[in-house]
Amino acid sequence: MKRTILLLLSIVSVLSLASCGDDDKPIVQSIEISKSEASVKVGEKITLTVSHSPADLPAPEYEWNSSDETIATVENGVVYGKAVGEATISVSSFNLGLKDICKITVTPIEATGIKLSESEKTMTTGESFRLEYTIEPENTTNKEVEWESSDKTIATVNTDGEVTAVSDGECTITVKVKGSDTSAKCVVKVNPIKVTGVTLNETTKSIEAGESFTLTATVSPENAKDKSIKWSSSDPNIAKVEDGLVTALAKGTCNIIATTNDGNFKAQCTVNVLPSSVKGVQFTESSVKILNGESYTLAYSILPENAENKNVKFSSSAPNVVSVDNSGKVTALQKGTSTITITTEDGGHTATCEVTSAEITDFINLNISGGSGAGLVIINGYITGSLYCHITNTSSKEISLTKFEVKDGSTGSIVLYTDEASKLGSLKSGQSTNLGGQMRYVYLPIFSWTFTYEGKEYQVSEQYKRY
Repeated sequence: MKRTILLLLSIVSVLSLASCGDDDKPIVQSIEISKSEASVKVGEKITLTVSHSPADLPAPEYEWNSSDETIATVENGVVYGKAVGEATISVSSFNLGLKDICKITVTPIEATGIKLSESEKTMTTGESFRLEYTIEPENTTNKEVEWESSDKTIATVNTDGEVTAVSDGECTITVKVKGSDTSAKCVVKVNPIKVTGVTLNETTKSIEAGESFTLTATVSPENAKDKSIKWSSSDPNIAKVEDGLVTALAKGTCNIIATTNDGNFKAQCTVNVLPSSVKGVQFTESSVKILNGESYTLAYSILPENAENKNVKFSSSAPNVVSVDNSGKVTALQKGTSTITITTEDGGHTATCEVTSAEITDFINLNISGGSGAGLVIINGYITGSLYCHITNTSSKEISLTKFEVKDGSTGSIVLYTDEASKLGSLKSGQSTNLGGQMRYVYLPIFSWTFTYEGKEYQVSEQYKRY
């Protein structure tokens, strides 16, 4: 087609010349570029030649042009690749009206290799550094790269090639020319952050035996991997330590030492253990009842148990009723109540116990209940059925029962009675017995026991009141 156009142009030119009446001087009939299509890489050049016909005629003057000089430029047939794309290169001989074209494709310069500034790198957790890269050839048109870490938990890399160590271990940082298989690698080894020292929140401490306090160890730097501590005491008999909790055991001085597992760095606190002071005192019983004429030693405890000075003093609010000696022994002198006070020499702490001096009858307890299958009938306080009275001796002495009787609560008449020793007997400390019988329309019966103690006769009574 191209050749046909040129031929037609030549014919038109000949006709034109003939019509003008010019002489038969020969002229160039056609021009042709050496290639109809060609390619050139960005930054490189190729040379296009043009031929004319008839070839034996002198070559005309040519003018070269590019359809897109951002893609390719041309100068005297030399085509320069500027950017990837396509452009049409044309050559013209305007005085003859001749023209030819060549389609130029500008291709990229592919990367053939890439190098990193480091092929291996040792780092410490938290550190960063930047990897530099060089793409070959230098004039490649594809200079975009992609970065990747084989293990982001060990080290990360951003789009600028900045590598940051995250945790100890080993991983590979890869840079790759985008859209190709061209790549380079850097092996990154991340070491844990080492301990550089340790300090304690206390360097000296005075506490009493039995007390505790907590030591806090601060390991440097804060982001060291192994911040574990071993605790020890220079004298575990004076003070012991467990996970920083120091407990004072006995009077004296010792050192509590914190040692790092990493680096064996040490810090210590000197602990001065003082004798334990009294924090309080208490009686075992808040109240005591003792028989008139008897003695009883009050039990007490000093707090804490390991207090050094356990000296105490006792006093009685009514020494004529209940006396007390320096050991806490109280003696009941006459019926009544007295408050016994204990006071510590160390700190003046106090506690009290109410001591009652009682007669023997205060230690005899009575309890009335129905007998087995009693089937009690109570009408307006009048009892019909079986009732028994239990007597218990809560004193520390023995009593002898001499009489048991039941009286009508209204008339006072005796409804039951016995003084038989075989039925009564004696009661030692803590012992009990019971007597009773059938009631026949008895009004709120009164049960009475008579007993002897230390040659004296006593009587205790209890009235049935459940109606």
